[in-house]
Amino acid sequence: RDLLMKELNKIGGIIIGALGADRLPTNVFVTLPRVNAERLLYQLSHKGIYVSIGSACDSKKEVEDAALIALGLTKKEMEQSLRISLPVDVKKKDTDYFIKVLKKLL
Repeated sequence: RDLLMKELNKIGGIIIGALGADRLPTNVFVTLPRVNAERLLYQLSHKGIYVSIGSACDSKKEVEDAALIALGLTKKEMEQSLRISLPVDVKKKDTDYFIKVLKKLL
């Protein structure tokens, strides 16, 4: 997770929740400025990478995400954000593949 967060920062991603803070070890939430997250979600899925948009607690709602509003995200930032859930056995090669594909799509 920490490697993924560092790599996302390198390509301009804004991590929601500080590196080193108390956080879930298998979750990364990132805002990618100037990116339509919903479109990116579909592009990633065509490459075998499955991510989500919105927070887990409001994933079934069609309204603005209360958890993300509470974190201070604007509607635009929410539309540019991905939630990445990692398996507990994630490998460096998985992170490398994700970043490689993401860079190409961006």
